[in-house]
Amino acid sequence: MQITTNTTSFLAESFESTDKLGHKHCVAVIKATFDVDSSGDCHCAQLQVPFVYADQHHGDPAKTCR
Repeated sequence: MQITTNTTSFLAESFESTDKLGHKHCVAVIKATFDVDSSGDCHCAQLQVPFVYADQHHGDPAKTCR
């Protein structure tokens, strides 16, 4: 079965990856952002934070990465 459409409200991507033995794998990545209310309950956030495709540094890039 091949899934070609994301029918969720979350961000999703897929890509092909090759392992060290040369075997190909399909990788699916889904990202969801949630808000936590004062009682500790989680709810889907109105604004879904986009994917980040590179390291994000905070401070000295040689010492911090997030």
